[in-house]
Amino acid sequence: MEKDYTYTTYFDIHYLPKGMVMIESLRKVSPTSKIIVLCLDDESLRSMKKLSYKRVQLISTKELERKYPKLLIAKKNRPRIEYYWTLTPFLCRYVIETENKGVVYLDADMVFYESPAEIFAEMGKNSVGICPHRFPFYNNRSKYSGWFNVGWNVFKNTTSSQAVLLSWSDDCITSCTVDKNTCGDQKYLDKWPRDFSGVHVIAHPGADCAPWNFYGLKVRKEKGNFLVNGYKLIFFHFHGFTIYKKFKYVPNYAYPITRSQAELYEEYASLLTKSIKRIKTMIPKYEDNFENYKITKIFLPFMQSQWVRVVKKFLGIYP
Repeated sequence: MEKDYTYTTYFDIHYLPKGMVMIESLRKVSPTSKIIVLCLDDESLRSMKKLSYKRVQLISTKELERKYPKLLIAKKNRPRIEYYWTLTPFLCRYVIETENKGVVYLDADMVFYESPAEIFAEMGKNSVGICPHRFPFYNNRSKYSGWFNVGWNVFKNTTSSQAVLLSWSDDCITSCTVDKNTCGDQKYLDKWPRDFSGVHVIAHPGADCAPWNFYGLKVRKEKGNFLVNGYKLIFFHFHGFTIYKKFKYVPNYAYPITRSQAELYEEYASLLTKSIKRIKTMIPKYEDNFENYKITKIFLPFMQSQWVRVVKKFLGIYP
């Protein structure tokens, strides 16, 4: 049951608008849940304190590093983004050990549309829940990105899930680079169903819908709700959604945009705009964190992705 879990996520000042949207959407579908946010820099910590979200606990990287000194070693031997990925399993362990409850890890660039209660029910007695990427057969990137996505992970407070988290921690301390063997903190999940008992692969199609799988699913809108293969959309993962100055936004151009997906993006952009305006009351020059929008910078990769789409359609492997 949902009451048996604490949610957790992390973000820095650049990701703050996305984190705000995610928290507020989760609060709508799960009003009483507790969320622990790891603030990755002082700016995000100060801003989150001023926002004063109810039932949201803030911690700093220093607090996590004091509890897990191994992190300080990793911090010195990898780029910042790789260090952020290294933190994921340790944050999950921190929540379980301090809250004495299960933990649900969330990426900050998500929006909830329905309660995730069905996902917890689907897990049954299993200790760990992970979401598959669900790449369409004509764009299967599992070899590079892994079979599972670190966007939504559930760990019950059991010895089985703790064994998984310890293994994941060791893996991430070793490396969180992106190469043919690893993909940040992500490809390590591929071995969990094989090496550990009680690992459940989430089957609900409305869980962790994202740019890489959304156009391979049957989506329609009915009575104001999005349905995915006949099931309600629980949460959408807005991976690669880029924020520019002057409230300009660009979705992940590596994947085709469907009409229903465009509706989601329009709503997400509106929510981000509200969050940024709110942040600017606290940090007037906040938009300096973002680049100026230049069509030439995104035109080439966009056209490249569209040519791939045209070729696949010509070959009969694109819907």
